[in-house]
Parts: sequence; structure tokens; C-alpha cells
Amino acid sequence: MRGQLFSGASLLDVISRNHSEIIDKINRLESDYILKVSESDLTSSLFNQYSYKPIVLKISEKIVERHGDIQLPRSNYPDRFIIRSDLPSNVTGTEILISIPFEGSSELFQYHGSTYSMSPPEGIVSDNKLFISIIIPPGGSSEQRITEEISRQLDSNISQIERNIGWVNTDIKSYNDQLLTFIQNQIQTRKEKIQKDARIAASLNIPLKRSERTASIEIPDIKQKITIKLPEVGKEKFEPEFELSDENYISILKIIQNMIIAMERSPSTFSKLSEEELRDFILVYLNGIFEGSATGETFNESGKTDILIRYNGKNAFIAECKFWKGPKSIIDAIDQLLSYTSWRDTKTALIIFNKTKDFSEVLEKIESTIPTHSNFKKSLQKSSSTNYKFLFHHNDDKNKELYLSVLAFEIPKTDQVKRS
Repeated sequence: MRGQLFSGASLLDVISRNHSEIIDKINRLESDYILKVSESDLTSSLFNQYSYKPIVLKISEKIVERHGDIQLPRSNYPDRFIIRSDLPSNVTGTEILISIPFEGSSELFQYHGSTYSMSPPEGIVSDNKLFISIIIPPGGSSEQRITEEISRQLDSNISQIERNIGWVNTDIKSYNDQLLTFIQNQIQTRKEKIQKDARIAASLNIPLKRSERTASIEIPDIKQKITIKLPEVGKEKFEPEFELSDENYISILKIIQNMIIAMERSPSTFSKLSEEELRDFILVYLNGIFEGSATGETFNESGKTDILIRYNGKNAFIAECKFWKGPKSIIDAIDQLLSYTSWRDTKTALIIFNKTKDFSEVLEKIESTIPTHSNFKKSLQKSSSTNYKFLFHHNDDKNKELYLSVLAFEIPKTDQVKRS
């Protein structure tokens, strides 16, 4: 039952094959599916399918699975036994079978890394356990010497296996670190081609036949023992949508941030203002920088405390100004934002003004409260200790995502300003 580990295909060849499969799988997806599906969900699905978990041996949990007799060829031990045709061809030795549990992708034991040994170790992998067989030939050795020999062989085998695991894990870490970006780039490349082709077709001014097919996704057998499905999308036809550019989104947030920092430095002027009055200052400042649209000002107010950009009757950027009143007020504010969003990739912001004494505690509660919202998908990169960014999904469609930036600022109360 002994076999060589890390002696199959090159891991670099496997990685190259995976890249080709990912590109092929993305290219075979229906155009409508690519345009409608959440890029984040599709990326995560493909990453889960094609990434590997590094191997970690749990050496401290090794156990002896069994021990007993094993028949060994007499010819293997000419220095111990007389070899003659009239004598039995086998001799009886002892086999000690030791199992070591491990975590990680078991298929990695069959591949060799970019660095590898020409004399790979031996073992068997089954059910997240590594089995190592120690063979002791018959002879007149004492129990102590046999025990020492078993320990020597076991330590030598484990050391050799761990060295190979290290080589493989190094390659896997590099592969996994780059895989998300690779998948994202392939999805974006496919999406851009579909959109470019649609623009070219539209420019011909010739009616296009509308496909009656719905998105049909086939998932071939995958290399791991888990079932991974691509995200589902609705059957309705994809319609192109306006999207505020990331550059404009970042620029708007930066302008808001700089203005409110100025407010923080002039507390006597702003500490007495209400949410609506603080909002109005932001509106005036933004409209002084960004040009208005053909239908009026680019930035307008809606409802009680909204700041928004509208395009073709839809909201592209929405911000809410709120005083901190505890964790529930944050959840309520997010609910209010989500009620205004009705399309994919809407850029949103929640501007929180704090008048309590412990601003650090408020920041901790903001960061811990937002992931509890039912529409929360994941936390994104935090730009500073008071600026957060999250990914949410629309109320009615998990594939329709929106960015939520949370900007928290400290505005002293009037009595605090007087005391200072």
C-alpha cells in the first residue's frame, strides 16, 4: 500500500491548466449572464473552485493505526538470510502503519512544486489522513533497537514529506494570491467585449434578433470533492445601465471629507447646525465644484437628509447625513439608503456626525454593526480609521450590488465648544 508522494504532474502545469479552464468557462457563459451576474459572486465562485488550501500536517495527532506481520522478499536481505531455492521466498517482518491527519487540499500530495526532490517520499493519502508505513525486517534486534529504528524511519519520512509540502505550499500561496485578480480581469475582459460588440451592432442601425434562450450554465466535474455552483441570475434580458465612475465616486467622497474636516476645525460655527443644515453646506460646496446636468443641478436633496446625483431619472450617488444615535440608527440609515436604490452599482455614502464624548467607541460600534445588516456582503479596504467601505446587495436582487462608504466625523456639542 506504499506509493510515492509529490511525484505526479508539475504544479506549474496544473496552474496553467486551471488558468485555461477559467478563461474557457468564462467565455462559455451566456452574454446576458455575464452582464447581469454579480462580479463579486462570480469571482468568489470561481476562486472557491480553482484555489487550493495549503497542506498543514498535524504531527502532534499522529497515531499507530495498526501493526502486524508482513511478508517480505527474502532476496531483499542477502546479508541476513541464506538465499536458496529450497527455502521459502519470503520472510516475515513487521509493519507499523502510522496515520497523520492534515488540513488542506489532498490532491496537492500528488503534484510536485517548482522545487522538488528526485527521490520523493512514500505514503498513502486517504480521508484527510497521511499514512506512513514503517517496515522492520525480521532479525535478532532488541526491542529498544527496534523502537529506535521505527522512530528514526518515521522522523526521516516526516522530515522529507514536510520539506516537499513547504515547496508545494510556496507555489500555492503565490497562485492563490494572484488568482482573484486573474479571475476579475477575465470577467472584466469578457464583459467589455460583450459591451463593445453590442455598441458596434447598435451603430449599424439594423434590427437585431433577440435571443429566446435563457442563461444555461453547465458546470463540469471539478477537481475538489465539494459542489460549487455559479451564482444564479434572473431570466429577464439585461439592460445597459448608467454607472458613476470609480474616479468620480472617490473624488466626491474626498471633497466631502475635506469639507467636514474644515467643519471639525471650526466647531463654534458648525456645532449648532442640524443634519439638514450640515447637509446644505455640503450641497453648496459640491455644486460649486461639479457641473450641473441638463435637467438642473447635479446634486439635489431628496427626502429629509439625502444628497444625490440623478441621471435619467435614476439615482447614481446617494448620501445620508446622520447624527450618531447608537447602532440601530446606522441600520435604519442603511435601510433608508437601500430604499432609494433601484439599480446595479449604485454608489452610496453614509456621513455620520458624532457629538458624543467617546468617538473611538463610536467607531468600534460602526465597524461591528454594519456587517450585521441582512444586505451586507463583505467589507472592503478601509481608507482610514474613520472611513470605511462595504459591499451590499439590493433588497430584491443579490446580484445587484452597491458600494457603501461610511465617513465618520466628530462635531463637538455647543457646550463643549464654550468650555474649550
